[in-house]
Amino acid sequence: MRHHPELKIVYRSKSIAHPLHNHHTRHTLAVATSTKEEAERFLGKEKQRGEILRECCVQQEKALRATLSMLHSAGSNLTDVRGFLIQLMGAWQAFKSQIMQRSTQVYSEGSGLRQGGWRGCLRSHATHPDMWTYATGRISLKATLHDEVCVEEEEEAVDVLKEKRKQSEEQLSQQEDSEREHRGIILRLKGELQVKHEKWLACQRRCDTIQEQLSSWQRREEQTSRKHCTAEEEVTRLREALEKVQKETRELRRERDVLIESHGKALTKMEEDCRQEMASKLAATLDEQRTQSALHLRKQMEKFRREVELELTIDREKNQLLLLQYQRDGAQLQQK
Repeated sequence: MRHHPELKIVYRSKSIAHPLHNHHTRHTLAVATSTKEEAERFLGKEKQRGEILRECCVQQEKALRATLSMLHSAGSNLTDVRGFLIQLMGAWQAFKSQIMQRSTQVYSEGSGLRQGGWRGCLRSHATHPDMWTYATGRISLKATLHDEVCVEEEEEAVDVLKEKRKQSEEQLSQQEDSEREHRGIILRLKGELQVKHEKWLACQRRCDTIQEQLSSWQRREEQTSRKHCTAEEEVTRLREALEKVQKETRELRRERDVLIESHGKALTKMEEDCRQEMASKLAATLDEQRTQSALHLRKQMEKFRREVELELTIDREKNQLLLLQYQRDGAQLQQK
């Protein structure tokens, strides 16, 4: 029984400290769970934003590829136009040289005809003056008509070539404008793609950071769960110890009740025995010492009574102390 107060003190300290630890553990678990849920929601939002940015990047990449293919086709068309323009310039130079050669040839032929005609006319003029006048008019008319036809053909060819050259230059200018516009669009799209790529990288880094935080929170939650399991095991162990102490307390109470009852019976019997013994002793003393003086008998009776009362008082005090001790122990057990 001497070990029970220490066990009560230990159990009391553990029973006081355990609810605080359990409450702190539950609060920590609740905070960790709410933080984890908030982090998961935030991570879901960030993942959704990352998917949207990824889709935008894919669309921008498709647009850039389409623009690049368009630029390649425009470049090939521009190359074709340039080749066609070079061919037209070559044809124009060849046609121009042919026209110049033809004009030179026609001019030389006209000069020869004029010289030959004038010689024939001079010979015929000596013989036939009228024929000379007619031939001169015919030669002049033919030369004039031939020159007019050549000039008209040359002007028409020049106009056609100028028109084709103008169209080619306009088409080339349009192609260059379109190329500059596409280059500007490509530069703008590249800038937007770079900005969105940087945003996507920032979101990716942020997602990685949040993932690391979530992993840390999960590890902390696992540690908290292990601590909670340990605390539950400690609670179970303390409950078993409490049940054991309560059982021992009930046994001690029964023993105390039995001891109190037996001690009361023994005390009652002792009082009765003392009374009977005192009565018998008094009777014997009276019988034996009747002849003695009444004063001596009274002194002896008082002395014996004091002794008996002292013994009874001592026994009562012992019984009272023992009873108070059991009552104190019972009260402490009830308080625990």
